[in-house]
Amino acid sequence: MRHHAHIAPAANELHVHRTTLTLWLAQAADQLGGLHLDDATTRAELHLALEATAPDGGDDPARLPRRGGRTYRQP
Repeated sequence: MRHHAHIAPAANELHVHRTTLTLWLAQAADQLGGLHLDDATTRAELHLALEATAPDGGDDPARLPRRGGRTYRQP
């Protein structure tokens, strides 16, 4: 969210390839009912929803566990 839909800097911060992040975002959009993540209003609404429900610290990539060079959420 903080990279304003720019895939390359977001992928770099998450330490994944741009193609991987693009695929993940497409899958997330499908799971969320086909949201259009290229729309700024949709991204803003999603960001607010995530901030409202996230525990302290949210999804700071530095706090996510690392496995095999990729960043994952804990189950």
